[in-house]
Amino acid sequence: MADLISLISNEIADKVESVIKIKELLKLKEDYPYESQLEDSIKLITQGHTILKSWMSLFKKTKQAIEDENGDKWEFQIPPFKQRIEHMIIVLEDMNKVTEYLKKFFAFLGPNL
Repeated sequence: MADLISLISNEIADKVESVIKIKELLKLKEDYPYESQLEDSIKLITQGHTILKSWMSLFKKTKQAIEDENGDKWEFQIPPFKQRIEHMIIVLEDMNKVTEYLKKFFAFLGPNL
């Protein structure tokens, strides 16, 4: 069971990583207005964060439902997949903070940022 959960978790994490490329997320593109780039980045970060938080929430609810139904503890090693997802959530939260500060700088300094 742990292998299946790890596989699902890794697929979700890999998909989020493939869509949200941190190195290119805030890189300036000459032919695209920076305000639009920033808004697109914020949307991607928010979507990725929502997906990862939803996966963790669903996992916890399912685990609790199984334990409540069977009366037994659902015992197996889960930390490796959980650590990766939680780390990604923290990184996306930090990236969201960065984009919010960039929005404030942009509003304060205007398009010459």
